Amino acid sequence: MADVPPFQGATGRATHTVVRQALCARRWALRVLAGGNPEPAPALSAQGWSLFLEAERCALALQRRLGEGASVLGAGEPVLRHAATLEMMRAMSLQAQLRTVAPLLRRNGWPGIVLKSGAELAGGGDPVDVADVDLLVAPEHAAPLARALEQEGPYATVGRDAAPGSREWEAAKRLAPGSVMIEIHHSVPYLGPGIDFWADPRPTRVAGVLRPAPALHLWHLLVHGVVHHPERVGTVRDLLLMAAAFRNCSAGEVAWVRARTANALVPADLVAMLDAAAALAAGKPPRDRFEVVAAVRYRLYLSPQPGALARVFPRTWPAAFALASGREAYRALWVGSQKSALVPSAFRGDTRLDHVAPRLSHLLRTSRRVLLLAASTPGAWMLARGAARDARSSR
Repeated sequence: MADVPPFQGATGRATHTVVRQALCARRWALRVLAGGNPEPAPALSAQGWSLFLEAERCALALQRRLGEGASVLGAGEPVLRHAATLEMMRAMSLQAQLRTVAPLLRRNGWPGIVLKSGAELAGGGDPVDVADVDLLVAPEHAAPLARALEQEGPYATVGRDAAPGSREWEAAKRLAPGSVMIEIHHSVPYLGPGIDFWADPRPTRVAGVLRPAPALHLWHLLVHGVVHHPERVGTVRDLLLMAAAFRNCSAGEVAWVRARTANALVPADLVAMLDAAAALAAGKPPRDRFEVVAAVRYRLYLSPQPGALARVFPRTWPAAFALASGREAYRALWVGSQKSALVPSAFRGDTRLDHVAPRLSHLLRTSRRVLLLAASTPGAWMLARGAARDARSSR
């Protein structure tokens, strides 16, 4: 299985068949991962299992749950084994990167908080699939840590470093050959008022590396998986991470998280994700409100990249995910966050016009975003409608 979406170029009836198979696999996997006795798996093609595992990133969890009983997957057993191996390799790479950065933090007296999936792994949780290491440090330590990493090994710089105090929140990524990337954050955006990661961080099993307090960790996972990345809403991997975080929270901490959803962007999706995570944490199959979003995600994995539609109308896929989620999510594309069409861009432009006539430059950028989103919406509506049909017919 490659590290890019598989089966690119599938069209027509083949696309519908594989998407519906992946949806069947998702329903079965959520029941099995909730902790019940493993039931017979649906009879799917290797392609259906591969699409499901590639998009949902839960091969390790399924392999742990099934153990020697993975043969129930039939044609999916070798697919599961291969996907779980890749996920384990990435998880081990993250742990190796933490062992590289931890001595640098200790030696220089720089506190560092590992976020999201890295916090779960560093805290002794079950291995999960990861894409990178997110490490939060004080703003004045971001650039020195990046330089120290580059002196420590062959780390290449991916992107550009943002100055602390700017509207950006992280340095450029550092990438060593064959490893997951390290993202050095000097702030964490979009979590709402009153958030302070430094107020009560907890130790991890990696000396010199901290993790967020339980309630803040759960809230960050929730916002990141819904607001920051709408295309990942309801992924099985994210639900399992949130379930693990849920188990570490007290009743009062869960109540604090629930209270914050009311004033956040897309509160209905946040509550639905939290409810699903709570059910998994309690060993119960969750009510899955994200099947249509999952079907859009599967269609994206099957589509040619970037695809003719997305080349002409680049907001098509984000709009399709939003329409599949519901009215709140689509409204958020227009207004409500720094990524919306009708608000200033999260990053200030650096063209001559930005310096000479910033208001005109902002107007032009906003007009472009509005036109692109409006033009992309009809195609997105068609994609979301097709995904809804796939979800209905797969039941």
